[in-house]
Amino acid sequence: MANKNVILSTAASLAASATLIQSIVRDFLPHQLCNFLFSFVRILSHCFSSRLTVVVEESQGYSMKLVFEAAEIYLGSKQNSSERRVKVGKSEKEPNLVVNIDRNEEVSDDFKNLEFKWRLMTTQVEASMNVNHRRMGDLNFSLRSEVRHFELSFHRKHKDKAFGSYFPYILEKAMAIREERKAVNLYSANGANWCFQQVLLNHRMNFKTLAIDSNLKKESLEDLDNFMNGKFFLLRMSSRAIILVEDIDCSFKLKNWDSPEDQTQTQGDHSGKVTLSGLLNFVDGFYSCCGEGRIMIFTTNYKERLDPALLRPGRMDMHICLSYCNASVFYQLAFNYLGLHHHHLFDEIKQLIEVIEVTPAELGGELMKSRDPQVSLQGLLSFLSNKKIQQQLSSN
Repeated sequence: MANKNVILSTAASLAASATLIQSIVRDFLPHQLCNFLFSFVRILSHCFSSRLTVVVEESQGYSMKLVFEAAEIYLGSKQNSSERRVKVGKSEKEPNLVVNIDRNEEVSDDFKNLEFKWRLMTTQVEASMNVNHRRMGDLNFSLRSEVRHFELSFHRKHKDKAFGSYFPYILEKAMAIREERKAVNLYSANGANWCFQQVLLNHRMNFKTLAIDSNLKKESLEDLDNFMNGKFFLLRMSSRAIILVEDIDCSFKLKNWDSPEDQTQTQGDHSGKVTLSGLLNFVDGFYSCCGEGRIMIFTTNYKERLDPALLRPGRMDMHICLSYCNASVFYQLAFNYLGLHHHHLFDEIKQLIEVIEVTPAELGGELMKSRDPQVSLQGLLSFLSNKKIQQQLSSN
């Protein structure tokens, strides 16, 4: 009995000493040295271990980043008693706290009675490494002071289940968490770099309340439904995205390809200007190699300025013209602003809208001037009557 007590006491002392040493190493030694020591210990243990380690990097190609983000979301949603340090954050519009594991922390996860251990590792970034990664196409790398990756370890005999069941489960679970949060990453160009912020999709505007022509709305919804019911969404892809390029006619040189005049003007100019041929190569390459589950949208006020090569089917499959108001647009705006389906002034307003050119923004600006439906619609009626007179005078 005494021997058992001595063994237990010795084991407890060793565990406490190991914990103390690990805490001292983390608190007082540089991160680079900590990472080296931990890596060296893991290499020694792997030589005599039956466990397999999988590295999930944050910045090695787009697909690997998806797995990293999915693992980060999934592990942050798990309540695990083995965690000693966690990171907590919350954006301004985020309803709940977002929890993530801290660097060098290990988390255990049970999946179908199998044990999987995750550890978040970090590596400090040198200035010279930032330049190399910028050249390799990671424009955000220069904004980070460290590179992160997950290390997942499990018994070697469970390799097939890990890749065949566990990783797909994490991707699907992370997608469900994203959709529950109604949050998306909004990326925008900022000079040479890309920046992003997380945006919650909780705006009251949706396709049901969108004020566009009713036939155009129906056609657009049917097209989106066909897209969502296609094979890409049947596979539950986690890489869905919408790419928006505003005012395409103002953003690039999109006429006459690379004309001799342009070539003469741009000789020796390596500023990275985009021409029509370059844009077409990008669009075709994007659709062919990584366009699955993604929608690309271009906006313009001057469609006639765009080259037919950009507008052809296969590049721009659907052309949507958001023109002046008609009766269906007015009815939707009246419901959005005033909650009205019917009113005795509707017919008179409809007759004016059918003979003059008025934009949805102009109608909305008039309708929001008063909460009283009678006052608001009477003001809109006066506005439309004056606009009709002005257009008649302009045409004479």
